[in-house]
Amino acid sequence: MRGEKRGASLQREAEDLLIKVGLGEFMNKFPIQLSGGMQRRVALARSFASEPELFILDEPFVSLDLPAANLLRDLLIKFWMKEPTTILFVTHDIEESIYLSDRIIFLSKAPAKIIKEEKINISRPRNNKISEVKKLKDKILKYNKTLLQGEL
Repeated sequence: MRGEKRGASLQREAEDLLIKVGLGEFMNKFPIQLSGGMQRRVALARSFASEPELFILDEPFVSLDLPAANLLRDLLIKFWMKEPTTILFVTHDIEESIYLSDRIIFLSKAPAKIIKEEKINISRPRNNKISEVKKLKDKILKYNKTLLQGEL
């Protein structure tokens, strides 16, 4: 009986996560029936469910349309605020990195070396501080326009 209750609880948690990532109406579909972006959202929900000590995300929002990507960025921040954990986030989108991060590390081309580190001192929530994000982006790129290509 206890196993059934725990199973029902896990089922509800999974359904809640799918609703939060915007896939509530697709929870009875097979993976093959989901688009690539939907599959990315499922993967992110699955990662949230495991409550990891370390989250490693390699461009998780790159193939999503802007509304879906923004939904998941905000959801990532909400999960992080609720359950703080270390997140290593790889992206080539400097605004995304400023929006999500406390610290950005810029790497050179292979073999990778740290070429610049930038601490982000914009208070959270950042969703209403877009002008501060853009100012910091301009400041960083003014430092060196080829920084995003891994060059100083």
